[in-house]
Amino acid sequence: MKHSHYTDDDYNAQYHDQDPFTRFGIVPAPYTLTDSLSQYGSYDNQADFAHTFGDTHSKSANDDAWEMPYKPRQQMVAFHQRQERFAFLICHRRFGKTVACIAELVLRALYTTKKNAQYAYICPFRTQAKAVAWNYLVEMTQGIATDVKVSELSVTLPNGAKIWLSGSDNVNALRGLYLDGAVIDEFAQCRPDLLEAVIMPCLVDRKGWLVIIGTAYGRLNQFFDYYEKSQTDDEWFHADIKVYDSGVIDAEEIARIKNAVSEAKFRQEFLNDFSAELVGTYYASIINEIEQLGQINQTTHWLPDLDVHVAFDIGRGDNTVAWFWQEHEFGINIIDFYTNNGEQAQHYINMLKEKTYKYKTINLPHDAKAKTFATHKSALEQFIAADFGLDAQIKIVPSLSVEDGIEAARQMLKHTNFDYDRCYYGVECLRVYRKKWDELKQCFLKKPLHDYSSDAADSFRYLAIQANKKFLPAPTVHESINASLVKNREVSLGQLFSERESSMNKHSFKSRRI
Repeated sequence: MKHSHYTDDDYNAQYHDQDPFTRFGIVPAPYTLTDSLSQYGSYDNQADFAHTFGDTHSKSANDDAWEMPYKPRQQMVAFHQRQERFAFLICHRRFGKTVACIAELVLRALYTTKKNAQYAYICPFRTQAKAVAWNYLVEMTQGIATDVKVSELSVTLPNGAKIWLSGSDNVNALRGLYLDGAVIDEFAQCRPDLLEAVIMPCLVDRKGWLVIIGTAYGRLNQFFDYYEKSQTDDEWFHADIKVYDSGVIDAEEIARIKNAVSEAKFRQEFLNDFSAELVGTYYASIINEIEQLGQINQTTHWLPDLDVHVAFDIGRGDNTVAWFWQEHEFGINIIDFYTNNGEQAQHYINMLKEKTYKYKTINLPHDAKAKTFATHKSALEQFIAADFGLDAQIKIVPSLSVEDGIEAARQMLKHTNFDYDRCYYGVECLRVYRKKWDELKQCFLKKPLHDYSSDAADSFRYLAIQANKKFLPAPTVHESINASLVKNREVSLGQLFSERESSMNKHSFKSRRI
């Protein structure tokens, strides 16, 4: 473990001469190599609290001495005694990371030398923070808290330090405050601007500390970014505790859990696997499969001898996304990916021209026919007016139901290779693209969730509808997908493409000037 030699005034200033274990009275229980994973550390806070509350050993058993009701697990001793200012924890379900972090807040708040210190425990939603952490905070400060306010979910300690719970759903409640320490729980599901725009400024002037905890939730989020950062940055403490390593859940119970949940759910929540298929996803299992087969690689590149096709999803308020692919006898190679937002059609026309590709088709969605207030022309008209070469065709993707388009994409993925470096963001969007969850009925709906991943997924759906059906002789291997039946439907993918081609004949535009 690398240390940044950060000295936190919250408690190190008073205890820097003590060894790490006696600083908080944390004494690891003796253990051997064979049983070390099942042993927890014990906690004796009498000596430490004597500084604040007097000599507790000299008082009778019937006096008002206070003892904190917390015994850290063995793996959490290093966390409590870290020297780094920032910490990242990813622990399996039911390990007790919430309890440990609430204890961390209480310990540091009790021993701070700062005046009117403030600490926060933040979840994606305030109601979630109350549900998962409020009872722990009240229990750990019972008998010592001087003020407990349920309405604001706050506890004040005898030295004036205050701890409260909050949610990223109301970040304005945090703006302008100062914080001496903060814990962010389920960081992957918090607002993207929470840390950099709100929490970090709160920590700056008083050099507050930060702990990030949560559950693996795909790779396209800040939680995964900090997972990687904390492993190499000397200012960060990093802990990755999986269920097979912690010893918290016995083997029999682990086996029972594996039988009760899906393999993807187990890998995500108990093995901290960021690549695990999220519940309700459309493509994750296929993405994981082709990744294992080496179809997502660093050897798939643009081949100058082959034409390039592009599929756009044009976003008005959302992102505009483009996938670039080439067709060959074994399927398709996806060679490039582009996304942006807030730009007019001309921006994307310029982007296409800046690339040295020879375009065969540029495929636009139906909403490309809508005129804009800024140009009084539709995106379709502007793309037709642009000169992409004599052979380039501007096409409108045929109207196919989202369900059928998703099935076409599933079939196409099996015969697709990706340039990993250029398409990383797009691939991860496909991996986490999922169904919408109905909180009231507690089930998944039959329509996709609209989030950051849906724009890339929509564009890929258009790609799957258009790919390899018009411009090359039917390759034996790739065309075999036409015989695949859509699961649970009495229609083949070939029939879907036939309907598409019929519609395409009415919407094909040869590149020309108008």
